[in-house]
Amino acid sequence: MKIWDSVILHIPHSSLVLPKEAIGDIFIPWARLEREALETADLFADDLFDLPAQSVQAQYSRLVCDLERFEDDGREPMAAIGQGVFYTHLTDGTEFRGAAMREWALANVYRPHHAALTAAVDEALAQDGHCLIIDCHSFSLPGEQPDFCIGVDEYHEPAAVSGAKDVLAKHGCSWRLNDPYAGAIVPLKHFRKDKRVKSFMVEVNRRLYLNDDFHKSASYGQIKAIVQEMCRASARLWTESFQA
Repeated sequence: MKIWDSVILHIPHSSLVLPKEAIGDIFIPWARLEREALETADLFADDLFDLPAQSVQAQYSRLVCDLERFEDDGREPMAAIGQGVFYTHLTDGTEFRGAAMREWALANVYRPHHAALTAAVDEALAQDGHCLIIDCHSFSLPGEQPDFCIGVDEYHEPAAVSGAKDVLAKHGCSWRLNDPYAGAIVPLKHFRKDKRVKSFMVEVNRRLYLNDDFHKSASYGQIKAIVQEMCRASARLWTESFQA
């Protein structure tokens, strides 16, 4: 078994693609929507986590459809502020569209994405009997925040996540567990049902690698190297645990 054979990278929020036919009629200037997409995207996450594992990535901006929300608004706390699986409001509370495109987004974006993720997990289980998902994100919040956040769900937490934690300690990076974000994605088919599926989330603070104008900062290469070292360390531990 090779190091990346049963590892899947999930990258749901890096895209900035905003097709007008997928957004529908809006109540605000298009330029403001594009700015919101920049401010809420996990910018360059697809490059930060560019590793030789299978990846399942978003095709569109999360403003089209947020792939890490529950499809059922009744289960999704963010739906109360218009930012459930189908966004109708900006982060400042401004309503930017109605719900006309919701079913289109679910049928053409959300469900196909989750079907692809589930298929990738099922393939890994069939081939190797286990699967590790690395949920790849960045974040930007006001106040005192750590350099990194690692998210886990107790049922699916892999022991191999210790590799990522060790790398952060080695580089003197601050981090918190499940704070400011908690959990890590697992397909609903397997969620809290199949312990063969493990998952952890990596959230990189955007101030580490971006300038105020959303371009890569001078430290981008260094942060990318740390992110990739974290993932490699965990993937290596994961693989070794089945070769012992």
